[in-house]
Amino acid sequence: MATAIPYTYIQCPCTRDTHHDGDREERQDDEDSVDSSEERAEQDDDFDPHSPRANYSLYPIDHLLYCEICAQIRCQRCLVDEIVTWFCPNCLFEVPSSTVKSEGNRCTRSCFQCPICIAPLSLTGQAASNTLLGGVDTSHWILSCASCSWSSSEIGIQFDRPNGIYSQLSRIRNGGQVITPPKERALGKDTDRRPGERRSTLSKVSENDAPEPEADEEEDADPTPEARFANLRSFYQSQMSSHGSSERSAFTNDYSYASPNALSRIMNLYTSYSSPTPQKRTPQIREALDSSEGLHPIASPTTQAATILRLRSEGWAGTPSTEQRAAQPFPTCDVHSTSELRPSPYLLRTKRTKRCRTCKHIVVRPEAKVQTSRFRMKMLAASYIPTLTIRPLPSPAAPAAATGAPQFLQPGTTHQFVLTVRNPLYERVRVTLAAAAKTPGRVAHGVTLLCPQFEVGASREA
Repeated sequence: MATAIPYTYIQCPCTRDTHHDGDREERQDDEDSVDSSEERAEQDDDFDPHSPRANYSLYPIDHLLYCEICAQIRCQRCLVDEIVTWFCPNCLFEVPSSTVKSEGNRCTRSCFQCPICIAPLSLTGQAASNTLLGGVDTSHWILSCASCSWSSSEIGIQFDRPNGIYSQLSRIRNGGQVITPPKERALGKDTDRRPGERRSTLSKVSENDAPEPEADEEEDADPTPEARFANLRSFYQSQMSSHGSSERSAFTNDYSYASPNALSRIMNLYTSYSSPTPQKRTPQIREALDSSEGLHPIASPTTQAATILRLRSEGWAGTPSTEQRAAQPFPTCDVHSTSELRPSPYLLRTKRTKRCRTCKHIVVRPEAKVQTSRFRMKMLAASYIPTLTIRPLPSPAAPAAATGAPQFLQPGTTHQFVLTVRNPLYERVRVTLAAAAKTPGRVAHGVTLLCPQFEVGASREA
């Protein structure tokens, strides 16, 4: 929402608790010159809206909440978020938090976005004639975009069945090459040969034996980001398990005080100072060395030269933008062409409960159902404090300005404004206005208040 001119901002009281050490020393030096305690309180609560730090403490009233226990205004920095539910914004399916931890924060129910325009993709069936099967029609499925007419067939990806699109896409490269998962590849090497056909490691290779296929070597040379991350994770897990529990405990997700890892760390703090014998130096964990351990090697000069030639031939239209690369499941710098973009699953959204940092009282609580956007509790600041609105009062001698156009202040001219105060409470409120005799800033100007103190009636009387 665009800010109207003139506008009204409200200061959050959380900025009064943050003071620098230099400010405290200056206040202690100035205490000798201050006589009354009231003047000291005024200096502590003094607020300069023209300082650069004021930009982080002034908010519109629509962006503020209210805590009834503390009786204070709360901004986003004063609140703590707690996730209630995870859900997909496309299919509105609620995802358990355990599934999010194991499978990631993307939808796995065939909900994808177009890599070109980020619009939702729909599954479309295509019938193709297969000459090898005697002209029998076989159906294939593709993902198509109704907004920009993009389809997964442009990058060579087709699906055999309309179910399980997420798992099928994770097994297909751009171009139609099938990816074998590392676990299935390791099991396949042992189960392809029968026990009677396995050769001994001590026997010599016969000259008539055919060479082994190099498909696995090609897959190992260019692994997918998922396989690279899985290899890197298994490598470091094996490294931490071989170097003892002290290194392994630092990388676990168990942060509770009652966990065995936390207890061992606490005991090590006390025994390290009391033990007379020096402890052994823990060995360092080595880094990954090849692609099988998760290392991402640097591209060869030949590959880089081919990439540059392809960029020159495709031009600007074939180069992905920053937004398109960031929307990919694994946003890396390896995507240099739009033909390398893949359909991205929808990112999961969350419904969150907001609590006050001081008293832990719930300020905002949404409905647990994904289909509704209502809130069970939402304490808005506009429901507890008066709303101030400032509008210019047109002068009868001045020409009428265009409606909606802001009127800028002219130097040497008197401008009149009308302040409107709306009271949302069911009791009367007393308002006190104050302004500096001469305001600071680039152009100093004086402010005259015709009615510095007044009362606003209750909401029932309005």
